[in-house]
Amino acid sequence: MNRALASRLAPWITTSIVALAAAPATAEPMVSSLDTVLAQPNIVIGVYQGAMRLSVTRALRGTLRGTVTVLQGDGTVSIAPNTTVVAFLDARRAWRFSAEIPQGSTVESSPLWLHGFYDFNAHLVTSGLLTLRSLEARLAGRPGDVRLRGPLMALDARGAVTRTSIVVDALVPERGPVSVTGLPASAGLTAPTARLGGFRESAEILWSNGYPRPFALRATIDRVDPTGVLVTRFHASSPEYLVRESDLRAYLADANAAYPFWTFEVRFADRARTRWTGTIGEDYNGSPRFRDASGGERRWSSFSAREQRFFAFGDERWELDPASAGALLDTHGDARVLVQELHRGPVGFRVSSGPRAGLRGQIVLGPVQLRPAIRAR
Repeated sequence: MNRALASRLAPWITTSIVALAAAPATAEPMVSSLDTVLAQPNIVIGVYQGAMRLSVTRALRGTLRGTVTVLQGDGTVSIAPNTTVVAFLDARRAWRFSAEIPQGSTVESSPLWLHGFYDFNAHLVTSGLLTLRSLEARLAGRPGDVRLRGPLMALDARGAVTRTSIVVDALVPERGPVSVTGLPASAGLTAPTARLGGFRESAEILWSNGYPRPFALRATIDRVDPTGVLVTRFHASSPEYLVRESDLRAYLADANAAYPFWTFEVRFADRARTRWTGTIGEDYNGSPRFRDASGGERRWSSFSAREQRFFAFGDERWELDPASAGALLDTHGDARVLVQELHRGPVGFRVSSGPRAGLRGQIVLGPVQLRPAIRAR
């Protein structure tokens, strides 16, 4: 590089280095407490018009009225115009936190999932779920409890998602312990806690996420009823494979039961009618385990039950048949998806590579096993 060119590029190089140095070393998410959100001096319901203009329909705190221009807070406001929001603004009218109302819903009937703004990752709020009623109560200095109520969902005998006879009622107070009623009698569980909001608009009631007795319910919130209760559908999210009501009842009743796992059988359509056996969940991380006809373990190198849908064993690849139609109980994890599909019936496959290319077969679900808990002495 000659001196003249270096002289012309020097300011650009310096600016680029400064800009890179100013960026975060790691794009970690920001986390704010609910107390920080509720401390904002301006809390309003309104419609975001775009271009940082907010049409205020009601002030829950502060004196903002009409259409106001707001400032950017911790990051870019990436909300679609004409979206109804609950906006939390600081004294400078900088938009710090928000809850967006889906089209077709109202502020009264929608759960308020709180989040902040952040340009590099995400800005999480803990705890990040309120209703309008609980928000108004907290702003007025009254307890703003959050209540979730609804049926426990499970898979029926044909693998379809259905409501069970269990109705769960979870009270998450502003201060104090979480209370849950409606579950069958349980043994060996710790007191529950609640995780409301986060990276996704999700809620979970958690008893334990580790040995010897994990148990958690994930909550899918549909709406807020006129009394302020969050109308919810629950399902067991831990242990991962409690997908039937009978299995869940058996697990809760036995203080010595730990992770369940499912057995399955692979039936090849060859002349010898070769059969393999397998388990899902036995190795604690959800991976399917295969044993060939001689009892030797066949390790899979990769696995997908979604778009590509395959198993791979070295140079041999099994292409899974298209997924059955219908909703799933839970879509977190390929192995969990496969277990739910197997409840609907055998999953077919075709070997597309390797010495058995062209051979077809089926994976058939077997019984569930409740593994004994391992407790420290």
